[in-house]
Amino acid sequence: MGVYPSRNALAAEQFIREALKYCEGKPTFIVEDAPWLKQALEELGLQYNTEPFRR
Repeated sequence: MGVYPSRNALAAEQFIREALKYCEGKPTFIVEDAPWLKQALEELGLQYNTEPFRR
């Protein structure tokens, strides 16, 4: 899997596609409330839940 230093929907979509190679079926993702993450997941037709970033 690659490391993507930029934060945009295209980079997120590429990362998610790579991660899906290691999953069975279509998992539900838990993500922070970042618009580019939600956009990428929606474009791929994947379910997700949002949670605030925790420190």
